[in-house]
Amino acid sequence: MLQPLTVLCTNGMLSKTLAVVRSLGSQGAKMIVGEKIKLHTSGLSKFAASSKVYPDPTKEEHAFLSWIMHTIISEECNVLIPMDDDTMRVVVKHQNEIRKHCHLSIPDWNSYTIAADKRLSIGQALKLGVPCPTTVSPHFTQGPNERELLEQVKPRLFTLLALLLSRLSLHAEAMHDG
Repeated sequence: MLQPLTVLCTNGMLSKTLAVVRSLGSQGAKMIVGEKIKLHTSGLSKFAASSKVYPDPTKEEHAFLSWIMHTIISEECNVLIPMDDDTMRVVVKHQNEIRKHCHLSIPDWNSYTIAADKRLSIGQALKLGVPCPTTVSPHFTQGPNERELLEQVKPRLFTLLALLLSRLSLHAEAMHDG
């Protein structure tokens, strides 16, 4: 007799995770959902067998990896589905270790780094003859005005946007307080 499928999904706050939980759960898979916080939409789904809290993968990569390994082994997960960049990066980076315990459907590290970086993705597409929008990579001799930068530039990586927004927010707070 076939063992039922047990799937661990990360990033339970995201609507795309909820869609995966509903889809696979409705087909009989045991769905375990993880997130950095206790309450999230996917964990509250009737198709979620359990909801677990994990360490922030962007701040505590090794603790997150330990949590993944422990959860896969203790819950006897057959499949791990990392659902967003923060968890995907760690899983892709450590996939050889993780694959010893469950199935993954993820790219190798080199393919992932190209896909995660807009400049590298566009460069690869151009090499392959895939049409792309004209793209310019700015090089600043002195720091740009952050507001102008946000209005004109789409960042290569999400983390750049988050950094700029946080700096802009801190600047706005200082202007307001001062």
